[in-house]
Amino acid sequence: MFIKKYSCQRFAGLKDKSIDLKQGLNVILGPNEAGKSTIVDGIYSTIFKNVRLDKRKDKDFISRYMPFPEGDFIDGLVQIEQDGKQYTIEREWGAEPKVILRTPQGDIVKKEESIRELISNIFIHGEGTYSSIVFAKQRELKETIRNILESQETKSTISNILRRTVMEMDKVPVDKLKNRLEDEIDSLSKRWDIDNRRPEGGRGISNPYKTGVGDVLKSYYEKEMIRDYMEKAEKAEAEFEQVCNSLKALKAEIDSKTAEINELSKPENDILRRAILNPEIEMLKERSKEISEINKIWPVKEYILKQKKNELKDQSDKKTNLISEKEMAKKLLDKEIILGKIKKIEEIENKIKENKVKISKIPKVTEEDIKELDSLYEKMLFIRAKMNAGLMIGSIQSSDLKDIWITKDLEDKKKIEGSLEFKASGFIKIQAGDSFELQIKTGEMDFDDLRKQYSKNRTEFDSLLKKLGVNDKEQAKLNKKEYDKLNNDINLYNTEINGVLSGDNFQNLKKKQQELNDLGAGRSIEEIDKDINALDLKVMDIKVEISSTENTLKDWSSKYGSKEKLLEKLVDIKAEQGIKEKELENLASLPDIFKTVEDYKRSISDLRKINEEYKAEYDSLRDAYFDAEKELPDTSCEELSQQFKEKEKEFENLKNRLEKLIKIKSAFDKTIEDMDKNTFKPLADSFNKYLLIVTLGKYKIESIDDSFNLELKNMYDNVMPLDLLSAGTYDSAALALRVSLLEYIIGKNNGFIVLDDCLVDLDPKRKEKAIELILEYSKENQVIFTTCSPETAKLLGGNIINI
Repeated sequence: MFIKKYSCQRFAGLKDKSIDLKQGLNVILGPNEAGKSTIVDGIYSTIFKNVRLDKRKDKDFISRYMPFPEGDFIDGLVQIEQDGKQYTIEREWGAEPKVILRTPQGDIVKKEESIRELISNIFIHGEGTYSSIVFAKQRELKETIRNILESQETKSTISNILRRTVMEMDKVPVDKLKNRLEDEIDSLSKRWDIDNRRPEGGRGISNPYKTGVGDVLKSYYEKEMIRDYMEKAEKAEAEFEQVCNSLKALKAEIDSKTAEINELSKPENDILRRAILNPEIEMLKERSKEISEINKIWPVKEYILKQKKNELKDQSDKKTNLISEKEMAKKLLDKEIILGKIKKIEEIENKIKENKVKISKIPKVTEEDIKELDSLYEKMLFIRAKMNAGLMIGSIQSSDLKDIWITKDLEDKKKIEGSLEFKASGFIKIQAGDSFELQIKTGEMDFDDLRKQYSKNRTEFDSLLKKLGVNDKEQAKLNKKEYDKLNNDINLYNTEINGVLSGDNFQNLKKKQQELNDLGAGRSIEEIDKDINALDLKVMDIKVEISSTENTLKDWSSKYGSKEKLLEKLVDIKAEQGIKEKELENLASLPDIFKTVEDYKRSISDLRKINEEYKAEYDSLRDAYFDAEKELPDTSCEELSQQFKEKEKEFENLKNRLEKLIKIKSAFDKTIEDMDKNTFKPLADSFNKYLLIVTLGKYKIESIDDSFNLELKNMYDNVMPLDLLSAGTYDSAALALRVSLLEYIIGKNNGFIVLDDCLVDLDPKRKEKAIELILEYSKENQVIFTTCSPETAKLLGGNIINI
């Protein structure tokens, strides 16, 4: 399963935003406050957040994402692909809340409860899993690691937290949930053969069970009884309706045919003569009309031909002027482009100057300086850890002795006055003058050497901080990061300038600007081209019209000789037409439905024969009508059909619910069984594997139990105290835990994960390994990674989305 698309009109600071995501690795790149986290929150909310908000319970959601005062709604659209099928979820919160889910079959679901059920089928591990693991922020995962290592209470409850994440039971006791499942399955399934989806023993409504019937079988019997009665009713109604329709149709045909025969029974001589005269008159009319029209437009055509030839010459002169105007417009366009480039370059150069001023104010810190600070700091922490390996408690009572001194661990030597109680972790030295010295230490370590090493490292560390002009190593890292960012921005600006110049140089642009400064204003090339195109079309039309007119005049001259002879022919045709029309006025007309006299005669004969056959059939159908009327049911087929649909829907819902409950119980029992068998052994193995990778083998899990009590050891097999873990180690452990949890919960099913920039505090080698882990995970799963670092985006690759 993976997310294909997210879009919104408005969500918090996002406006008309749309991003397309792919399987595998997606990197959302943008500066701070650009909306990367808001996009992730928008995706999560569109999938899981109900659209009907409670002003009290959803106060935080409303204040964070609802635009105020300029808007009264927020929205989101998410497309999800699962097993090649696409689902689309749309939500709108605010004044008119609404939600729509489009299924792969093209169905549209708008009911919130139905959509919630469909989403639970898609995201089978529950909203809790996706909230706490898939969409979790990196800082939340780091805090989880800290709590596991620090808090005994967290250790004792982490097992329950993970179990609830996997099972999503909302704190319902396991036994109670199991009993509810078993009771409802029993109530539904009595006497129902689940495997074959039929009554036990195949006993249908012809031989039904009388007692011990479950809800599914009861609904099945009711449905099938209605079906049986409906089939009988349908048959009876169909037979009665068929007889009625046949009688009605026959009566209408008989009446129609009788009226038709009466109308057509008229004298035939007039119709025969009319059949001869009509085509002759129509032919004379057409010829008369054609010659009259030609007589009118012959001189008009000659005038138009002359006018069009003059117009063609005028259009040619206009095109010459437009071509000259277009050349001037091209020069004006070049001027605008050059001015735009000059303005853009000057703006970028101002930004470069600003960055150079900022760089001059930051003390330069190199990568080698950072590495040396980290190395010295780690050495001091290591010496302190070795020194603090144990605990010694003692006291000194002195009333006579003078000049007694004591040295503890890495502290300086102190003089004792009277009596003193003391504590030390690994080393104690007591001196009395020059004649007495007592040393006590834990283990076989050379504590003098350790003190010398610690002092040397401390001196070098402080000296390097002073040289770099910072108070601590974190400030040094921040200075380097800011210094590198400003230099990188300058490089990007220079690249942008080269892109604007496109192989040209700035001085050449300024020279071209001076050359074009004297040009005045004019129309755009688009406007001129539009006029030229219109002119070309007009010239083409004129040429076509000239050719057509010339051909027409040539054809008329060939056919009629001259305009005078054309008029004489028109007079002869009119005279002949008048004689024939006068004879036609006294004749009866052929009905419009007939084309020929033969059709007319044949039609009368056929009508009388058919009418006699209809009358015989009508008498036979009247007897069948009375028989079918006696068989009609008391309840209509339409009412029975509606009852059957309702019962069939009820039966399918009950059957589907039973099948789902059986699957749920099977999964439930298997989950409980698996959770009772060394629940977190696979998780521990997976966590340990990834932890070794991302920490370069420096840390591993020493032990873990079903309550998630764990210990981390470094490469020297020393259990590491919490305050010695660096920020990079926390990030590495958090990433390893997150991937392990998803691998543990989702298994081999493809899924997706959202990572905010979890590589910020990692040194280069750890960062390289963490990227390898992310890329490997993205081969089978979708990864959505948000970052403000172009360098990190480049290292990751994949589908980079700039915002």
